[in-house]
Amino acid sequence: MAVTIRSFIAVQLTDTIREQISVFQSGLKGLCADVKWVRPVSMHITLKFLGNITSDQIEKITHVMRDIAEPEEPFKVAIRGVGAFPNAKRPRVLWLGIHTEGEALENMAIGLNKALEYMNIEREKHSFKPHLTLGRVKSNKNIEAVIFKMYSNGFESESFRVHHIHLLQSRLKSSGAEYQILKSIQL
Repeated sequence: MAVTIRSFIAVQLTDTIREQISVFQSGLKGLCADVKWVRPVSMHITLKFLGNITSDQIEKITHVMRDIAEPEEPFKVAIRGVGAFPNAKRPRVLWLGIHTEGEALENMAIGLNKALEYMNIEREKHSFKPHLTLGRVKSNKNIEAVIFKMYSNGFESESFRVHHIHLLQSRLKSSGAEYQILKSIQL
């Protein structure tokens, strides 16, 4: 019997980038806003959320990942810019922007979305907007101060080179999601 696995395909961040984000987040946390902050160790650039898959599907998904990633060359990514969804006046999600060298990231996200639809994995309804979620706004308490500080300070990381995409398992726990790499595909 196949085991069900909550999963997604993503690009991992470097430890240096995670540390830079942690420092930036610390300055925002001090404002005591009602935000559920995402732990930097959990941050990644999601290319495709798969939801629940079966263990039997892993090899087929890995094959699709290889087909999509193989034509791409390693590329540079920088985390730069800040924002809020749906917007800064009514923030629900606080985010950091993703800037890439070339279109490999977008090409892979679009390719995975199309190719995996044939495996009955639901297609994304929205266009691909690469970002890192900093936190989810729970109430408006002190949120204006957070937005002001985010936009005033801005954020810009050093760039890093992406050499792999990963199939990750997500385990939801009371302390937050924990991720485990199931497969890695080299560009």
